[in-house]
Amino acid sequence: MPSIIDLHTHSTASDGTLQPAELVKAAYAEGVRTLALTDHDTTAGIAPAQAQASLLGMRLVPGIELSTRYESKPLHVVGLNINPGHPELQRGIAQLRGLRRERAEKSASACRRWVGRMRLRLLSS
Repeated sequence: MPSIIDLHTHSTASDGTLQPAELVKAAYAEGVRTLALTDHDTTAGIAPAQAQASLLGMRLVPGIELSTRYESKPLHVVGLNINPGHPELQRGIAQLRGLRRERAEKSASACRRWVGRMRLRLLSS
């Protein structure tokens, strides 16, 4: 079986369906021998993925997929061979998490207002 390289994967640390270690095992079973874990805006899955990759003799490339905007359009930037513990990277990730939380709170507030207006309309009918 040829050695396969996969440089863009996601685990349950972001929007994937497998735990980081399980993702590594599944990739290995499919012939992947070099795997990058590039979860969205987090490095949380890298340590468990690395531990499993080491057990299997696989190469894990630590990565991340950062979400940003350019000219009002969403943009995802994949970083490979990163230092997951770098303080600047972790500060940036924390900022992204804070911005995402603010957007979610604004959306939830707008939904609550909309539901309130719908209730009033139903009661008025």
